[in-house]
Amino acid sequence: MISEKLRLRKRIKRIVFKIILRNKEYTIYKQSLPLSKRNSLNYLIEETEKNNINNYYLNKEIVTKAIELKRWNTALELWPLILNRASKSYKLNLSYINNLIQAKKFNKAKEVLEEKITLYPNKINIKLLLLEMYIECKEWELATSMWESYPRLQKMKSVNLHLKIGDAYCEQEKYDEAKQIFLLIYNKHRNEKSLEKCIAIDIEQKN
Repeated sequence: MISEKLRLRKRIKRIVFKIILRNKEYTIYKQSLPLSKRNSLNYLIEETEKNNINNYYLNKEIVTKAIELKRWNTALELWPLILNRASKSYKLNLSYINNLIQAKKFNKAKEVLEEKITLYPNKINIKLLLLEMYIECKEWELATSMWESYPRLQKMKSVNLHLKIGDAYCEQEKYDEAKQIFLLIYNKHRNEKSLEKCIAIDIEQKN
């Protein structure tokens, strides 16, 4: 029992030492750069490519800076290297997905979300983003099916989300379901757009 604990402690020490070493390498590298250029995204990218540097912490910093500057595609190039080290990190995976959405790569975002929904079954944000990607990709049936499968999504207060779901039902000519959502939004929020949509459905059904 004691030897098992000892082995575990030694293993933890080795892991901690590796993390410190990697962080130290990153810190030393950053300190070696000219002070005026340490925060330059272009300079960091050029230096890492020229010196063939693949440091987890440095890659994260470059991605963070690229996202701050709205250089979505630059950030996307480094995500595989980062997620290779932290594939199960919810925070990093969510940042990657949001980066894909910001770069308007909706189909890729949808694919990643479909994969991650099993990894994070209790994370409502993953379900919400996947629902929004189904709508963005005009996969109406998948969108409404997901909406019906997760009551937590239906309880969300977003008027815009409800309007989009109502529209998704309309696209499938499921006007009763659509009208039910639009009326709910109108009664709760006095949203004029939802009332207009209800009137449009009434006209469509009469024709």
